[in-house]
Amino acid sequence: MTELKKIEYAKSFIDKLAKGINPLDGTSIPEQDIINNVRLSRCFFYVSDILRQVIENGGVQEKNEKKNKKAFYISENVLKTLHLIIEFKREIVSCQGQLWDSGKNEKLSTLFNKGIPTYEIAKEMKRTTSATRA
Repeated sequence: MTELKKIEYAKSFIDKLAKGINPLDGTSIPEQDIINNVRLSRCFFYVSDILRQVIENGGVQEKNEKKNKKAFYISENVLKTLHLIIEFKREIVSCQGQLWDSGKNEKLSTLFNKGIPTYEIAKEMKRTTSATRA
């Protein structure tokens, strides 16, 4: 008997045990028997599935390795930029909903009258672009 045939034979025993059947004579195993314990039954099904994989692969268990998986990498410049964006967003959120005081209103008007783009005004004023358009 080849190794693969032995594995198939062992799998048939495991399958029967998982289903509560005596693999030697085909009779039902009594419900109170330890073999019918739910945890053991789940273990038998698990082992049966591994043996199925081994049989399908000609006697070799499949490895769970990801092929061609590349390591995740972020350059220092991108990381610094992300930190700056996060800090800027925090500043914007901290100003959200606050009223404009007269000093900020004057600064906003000055920047707007100079023709500075709204995204730059928003950055300078630490507000969203929609808050600087009004």
